[in-house]
Amino acid sequence: MQWGRDYCIKHKAIWTELRRVLCDGAVFVLNISDHIRKGRRVRVTLWHILCLRSLGFEIVEHRRIPTPRLRFGANDDKRVDYESIIVFRLRKE
Repeated sequence: MQWGRDYCIKHKAIWTELRRVLCDGAVFVLNISDHIRKGRRVRVTLWHILCLRSLGFEIVEHRRIPTPRLRFGANDDKRVDYESIIVFRLRKE
């Protein structure tokens, strides 16, 4: 699914359902990466972090894992050179 309004709506619904089914204190791991669109970095990772925090999740750990990425195509010189592995814990009120 391409980044945009529909992507955000769908993922907010997914994270809301995850919150509903997880117990307080449960953890999950998200593997996510920003990407380049029209020569500019799209902050997908930040969007997910802010969305999940608004639902009561807290970050336990956030690691950036270097990745070589594909170095060809329209944005070959602008690729984000890491993926984020983020461990979240749910804190229900």
